[in-house]
Amino acid sequence: MYKLYQYIDGELKQNSLSDFLQVRKKDIISFAGAGGKTSTIFALANELKDMNYRVLITTTTKMFLEKEAITVQDEKIIEKALQKNKSVIAGTDLGKKMGAFDEDFLKKIINYSDVTLIEADGAQRKPFKMPRDYEPVYIENTNKIVYVVGMTSLGQEIKNLSRADIIADFLVKSLDEKLSVKDMIKILLSEKGAKKDIGKRDFYIILNQVDNEVLLQYAMEISSVLNKYGIQIALTKHKI
Repeated sequence: MYKLYQYIDGELKQNSLSDFLQVRKKDIISFAGAGGKTSTIFALANELKDMNYRVLITTTTKMFLEKEAITVQDEKIIEKALQKNKSVIAGTDLGKKMGAFDEDFLKKIINYSDVTLIEADGAQRKPFKMPRDYEPVYIENTNKIVYVVGMTSLGQEIKNLSRADIIADFLVKSLDEKLSVKDMIKILLSEKGAKKDIGKRDFYIILNQVDNEVLLQYAMEISSVLNKYGIQIALTKHKI
C-alpha cells in the first residue's frame, strides 16, 4: 500500500500525495528522476479520480504502454474518454512502450483535463539517475515538477545506476564506488542533477522505496538537510 510521509520537526507526518503536491485544477505536473515515477503517477491519478478530477496521463519521452492507453492522435476521442472515464492514458504506440505526442497536439488535449500528469524522464528501470543534456523533457507550461528517487540506490555501485558515467564524473568517483547519502544530497541540490531546468516552477522531491528501517533513517536524514534549503520533500513507504 502506498503511504506518503513528510519528516517535519523530527516527526513523520502522514499526508496524501495530492495534498503534498498541493494539486489544483489545471495543474500540469511533470515527473522526473528514477525509482518509481510511473507508480507515483498512477497513485496520484487514483487520488484525483476519487476527487472527481479528469486526469490525463501522458509522456514527453517514453513510458510503459498500458493496454487501456489511447494511441490515436484524435482530440475528440481523448475528450470523450476523459468525460467518461475521468482518467485517460494517451500517447503514441511504440510497441511495448508509449511515446510522446507532438507538443502542439499535447497542448490541445491538456485543455480537456483538470490535471495532467507527464512522465518526462527515462531511467531504464534503474533506481537513480542524473540527466543528460537533453533530459528531462519538460513542456513549457508545466507548472510543477516532481523528482522521484529510488532509495534502494543507496549503497549500490554507481555503474548500476542510470547515466552512470555522468554520476561518476559529477561526484569525482569511479564506477565501482558506491552511492552514499552525501552523494545523493549533492545531486538532489544540484542544477545539474534534480534541479536541472526547473526554472521558477514548484519543485518537489519524493524519496521512494523506503521499505526498511535503515532506508527510513537515511530518508529522514536527507529530508532534514533538504528542508533547510526550502525544498518540499516527502518519503513513501510500501512495506513498513
